[in-house]
Amino acid sequence: MWIQYTDLAEVYGPVLHLTTLGKHTVVLNSVKAAHELLEKRSRLYSDRPQNPMTEL
Repeated sequence: MWIQYTDLAEVYGPVLHLTTLGKHTVVLNSVKAAHELLEKRSRLYSDRPQNPMTEL
């Protein structure tokens, strides 16, 4: 499977978003993309959905 992801990365870039049977998958095909999204921008993506009951 990783070989197909590598081939897709050459065509579409290092960050891929796939939807299969309603399930979302993000594939990071480079160390630079992984570091950028998981380390530098972790505050943006680590948020949890708001629960209105906890605000009361």
